[in-house]
Amino acid sequence: MLAMAIVLMSMVMSVAQTASPGPATGTQMAKKSAASELKNFKPDPANPELSNARLSLLQSKADLEKGISNNSLSENDIKNYTRRIGLIEAQVQNLSTASTKATQPTAREKQMQSNARDQIMVELKTSNKLTRSQFSSLPVADQKFALLNNVTISDLVNASPAMLRTMQEGTLIVPVANFKSSEVEKQIQILNNPSTSLITEEAIAPSIETTVQPEPGVKTHTITRAQLNSMSPDLQKAIEASGEFVITE
Repeated sequence: MLAMAIVLMSMVMSVAQTASPGPATGTQMAKKSAASELKNFKPDPANPELSNARLSLLQSKADLEKGISNNSLSENDIKNYTRRIGLIEAQVQNLSTASTKATQPTAREKQMQSNARDQIMVELKTSNKLTRSQFSSLPVADQKFALLNNVTISDLVNASPAMLRTMQEGTLIVPVANFKSSEVEKQIQILNNPSTSLITEEAIAPSIETTVQPEPGVKTHTITRAQLNSMSPDLQKAIEASGEFVITE
């Protein structure tokens, strides 16, 4: 009985890292009790199922550790705890493997991503022109390289009448001139968030100005009649129909 308790205690102490992996080495983890690991346990909100399994594993190990320490468990209790710990460890291992597979692209996916990136970079070097979709699919380092080499984004202006008409509060309106004079990091942020950052033609730049505090209602912007008349017919109709602009003479 004593020999079994000693062996089980050693097992609990040595495998604590399974339930709570971290930067510490295996030797350092072995020195920590299951109770200590349980106390410092931090769940992963991105994978609650795996976190719950690890928490259950630590709790079982801590209970076994405590029972052996105070000699409150029978031989049958210890066997049951050992069996339960083994089952939970298998569950944790399976969930960890599944999580790794879900977050790591397969070799085929990696090859396809690499081929797509190579094709885009060839086009960039040949014509120095990309679409927004091609730009967004590139790693940030390649995006920065493209912008530093003055790449032309063929569909840069994305502020269509429909988007202006339905834009949400907090949407960033960026004139082309302002975009081109921005830092590269800011340009990357704008291009990677097309739903919240709308780029407009220069002619529209002074036309959208937020008022200080409008009356409660839908009108939140001001625009002069001359500015409105300088826009395309479709954009004029969109602005007038939106009910969100005060037209001044």
